Amino acid sequence: MSPTCRRGCVEHVVAKFGVSERTACRVLGQHRSTQRNAARTADDEAALTADIVELARRHGRYGYRRVAALLRQAGWRVNRKRVERIWRRDGLKVPAKQPKRDRLWLAGRAVPGRTGTWRVSTVSSGTSCPMSRSSTHYERHGS
Repeated sequence: MSPTCRRGCVEHVVAKFGVSERTACRVLGQHRSTQRNAARTADDEAALTADIVELARRHGRYGYRRVAALLRQAGWRVNRKRVERIWRRDGLKVPAKQPKRDRLWLAGRAVPGRTGTWRVSTVSSGTSCPMSRSSTHYERHGS
């Protein structure tokens, strides 16, 4: 359970049962210093989150480490751990790598070598020996 959630639990116990904050913290296992010091968010959190989401959308295969590097190049003073925290909080993920043959962005274009048919013919040496050499020929048929 996060400290923010535990803070809310302590406040609920104090209001509902009328016990002191000290007693509620002791019973729930919350440190009083954690109870008194509320979490702070940085002033630039919304702008940073918007930039991270935009970079993740623009560069689909980049992860949080490379996005952090791009942010630093753009002038942000941010470390990898903060970018990772925002990345996870917003549910961003790197899509699975697509196989080279069937990529979505190649769907509309003709891929060389994938069209037409191939004809296979096997030529043997004409002897009845099973160890005789045979060769397989591949030739392009059609367009």
